[in-house]
Amino acid sequence: MATLSSFKDLEQYLETRVKDFGHSMASLAEALGFSHAYISGIAQGHFRPSEKRCLKIAQFFNDDPHIILELAGFYVPETRGDGEVYDRLDRIIALLSEVEVAAVLQFAEFRKWVMDRARDQDNE
Repeated sequence: MATLSSFKDLEQYLETRVKDFGHSMASLAEALGFSHAYISGIAQGHFRPSEKRCLKIAQFFNDDPHIILELAGFYVPETRGDGEVYDRLDRIIALLSEVEVAAVLQFAEFRKWVMDRARDQDNE
């Protein structure tokens, strides 16, 4: 799997990953359902892909979506307590639909409520 530090920009990311997987820009475009002109435009730095297309590209290469999102200027990582845990959660959430994210949040809130209630009962 690629790491962010491996690439200086989005153009280098695409060039490197296409070579790593034995593709051409044309075959990548076809595999993703994008036009060759679109992929070429990204690879030459003329424009950046949408967030949705960044996720599709990352998924195709089995890369952390935050790599391409950051290279495309969409994602600036936050520094939080246990970075590894939050990084894992961010990678998972980035691949979920809005409905799935809502379900995860609902579960997390319920789990917190259960844990708070158990702690309150232990303190009685």
